[in-house]
Amino acid sequence: METFLLPDGGRLWEEPGSRRHKVGDRWLPSPVIYEYPGDKKEPAYRLKFEVWEGVPVCTEIRLMAKQAERVHIRPKDVKLVANRLENSLHDWLAFLEYERIAPGKFVRRDIPSEEQIRATRRVIQTARGQTRRKMTDEHLRAVANAVSTATGPPVEAVSAVFGVSIRTAWRYIEKAREEGFIDE
Repeated sequence: METFLLPDGGRLWEEPGSRRHKVGDRWLPSPVIYEYPGDKKEPAYRLKFEVWEGVPVCTEIRLMAKQAERVHIRPKDVKLVANRLENSLHDWLAFLEYERIAPGKFVRRDIPSEEQIRATRRVIQTARGQTRRKMTDEHLRAVANAVSTATGPPVEAVSAVFGVSIRTAWRYIEKAREEGFIDE
C-alpha cells in the first residue's frame, strides 16, 4: 500500500482492493483514505472518499480526541474539518491519479505539479457541480419537517439541516410546497 505524506501533514492512501473510476478525463481510485494526525490544538481526523457515478464524494468522517495532549473535539473543530474537506479534496485526490495506458491497465502518475493539481481541481469541481440531490418524497418530507420544527427562519433551518446554500434551501422549500408537503 503506497502512502503519500502531504504538505499539510496528512497521509493519503488507497484502501486495499480499490478500483479505478473515471472522473471527467481523469482516473481516480475508490475508496481512498485521508488521515490527519492533529496537533497540540486540533484533534486527529480520518476521511474516506469514494467515487459515485463519476463524482468523488466523502462517505465517512471520523474525528478523534487526543487524550494524552488533552485535545478534545469542539464544534469549531467540526467546522474546521468541513472547511478543509471542501477546500482540499481536489488537491488530495490529485496525488492518487492514474493514467490509463490500455483497457484495464493503469499506471500511477508522478507526484503532481501545481498545474496538474489545478487541472484535477477543475475536473472534480465540474463533476461535483453536476450532481444534485434527488427531490424524492422522503427528501421533501425531511424539508417539511425542518420547516415545521424551525425555531428561527425556516430557510436557515433547511440550509443548516441539509448543508446547502440559502438559495438551494429556498428551492427545496418551494418544491416541498409544490408537492403538498408544506401548507401555504
